[in-house]
Amino acid sequence: MENMEYFKRGAVISISHAMVCEPILTVIQKSEENNLSFKVPIEFLRSNVFKGDTVNCQVFGDEYEFVLKGMISDIDLQYPNYAHICVDKIDRYKNKRENRRYMVNLLANISLPNSDQKIYAIVKNIGLKGAGVVFKEKVELNINDKIYITAQVSEKDYLTFTANIIRIEPRGLYSEYGLRINDVDDINKDLLDKLIYQLEKDEAIYVKDSLK
Repeated sequence: MENMEYFKRGAVISISHAMVCEPILTVIQKSEENNLSFKVPIEFLRSNVFKGDTVNCQVFGDEYEFVLKGMISDIDLQYPNYAHICVDKIDRYKNKRENRRYMVNLLANISLPNSDQKIYAIVKNIGLKGAGVVFKEKVELNINDKIYITAQVSEKDYLTFTANIIRIEPRGLYSEYGLRINDVDDINKDLLDKLIYQLEKDEAIYVKDSLK
């Protein structure tokens, strides 16, 4: 199948399923023809994911992102307990992001211009030029609006930057906001660089450990 080469052994994929509230990050263990396999994520067990269910698997290339749509064809009972996906189709989209994003879960506060209100939020992904955040409060925000973010990146370190909203997507009980980072001082730029470096290193270790 065309573009199947991007879903090779060792590729990190983000899996979406209707019963799981957030994407699941995992590593492809096997890939051949129109099938791929990965270790059964604990989220599959907690959310009652079954054989025959449909899933989307997303992977990022340099210029494009690819979304694989398929069905869970089998789940192994024996260790290492692989879930097997039969691929239906693979869609290709132009990668609009300037830099790669990494999946995270960072506690954060959001402030709006001319307001003292602090909105509790969670940073779900981050890169050198952008981030994705979710929060529950109902506030009037539009594309290109400016907001201020303070995110906890370690026990003692807090990353602060200014961003513009470039995407708004309602997600039921909360909304997801895509952000373009447009103002970060030298101290926070150094902190962001260190965070991205650590996330890159962690992902490499994660892939290596997953393929053992």
